[in-house]
Amino acid sequence: METIKPYASVTPQRSAQDLRNEALQMIQKMRQPTAAISFADNSSIINAAQKPQEFSSTLSNLINSVNAKQQSAVSAQQEYETGEGKVSLTDAVLTTQQASMQFQLLASVRNKAISAYKEIMSMPV
Repeated sequence: METIKPYASVTPQRSAQDLRNEALQMIQKMRQPTAAISFADNSSIINAAQKPQEFSSTLSNLINSVNAKQQSAVSAQQEYETGEGKVSLTDAVLTTQQASMQFQLLASVRNKAISAYKEIMSMPV
């Protein structure tokens, strides 16, 4: 992945046109689709490089990913509490926090979908 350099000032060696061209190149790079949105456990939720999916299948993948993470968090907590597994307190807490973040993302997507639906339904025909 290429790093973006901070915007430089005009110097005698660099004209304003050069800086403008550089800024346009940076904007074009930012507009390119990212490869994927993923969580720390590398579970990809949305992959922009793949063929476009229907919203329902994307939402279904998100729900399944959140469910799997919630189950792994519960499992890690139980293994830590019983001492059966080799799960440390840090791993159990980290897994729980990751599951919480994914759930918050899911709730946010749900809330946005509901507000969009309400807005569409309130439009005059």
